[in-house]
Amino acid sequence: MGNQNIAVGSGAIAKSAGVVDQARTDLKARLNTLQGQMEQVKAHWEGAGAGAFQNVQNAWTVQAKDLVDILDHFRENLISNDKQYTSDDQMSSDLLSKYSAQMGGK
Repeated sequence: MGNQNIAVGSGAIAKSAGVVDQARTDLKARLNTLQGQMEQVKAHWEGAGAGAFQNVQNAWTVQAKDLVDILDHFRENLISNDKQYTSDDQMSSDLLSKYSAQMGGK
């Protein structure tokens, strides 16, 4: 399968988490705006149409929440991976420093 190592620039994972967080914030703002617009439209529906519109709106709201939850989960995974990567990188650096010192290096 070849080399499976992944190189990550300093802070790249944390920056990615920030991008996802900003996208989530922007999405929530747009969803809230759209939700308000849907409420205005809903006020004009009557009878069976009103019930059908409400059902569609409820399904849409659930799916919108699911999307926000996915972004939350993705951000949390990025943060967790960043912490693990930083820890592993520091451990590797410490080991190399130790070996270098044992070999008389500086």
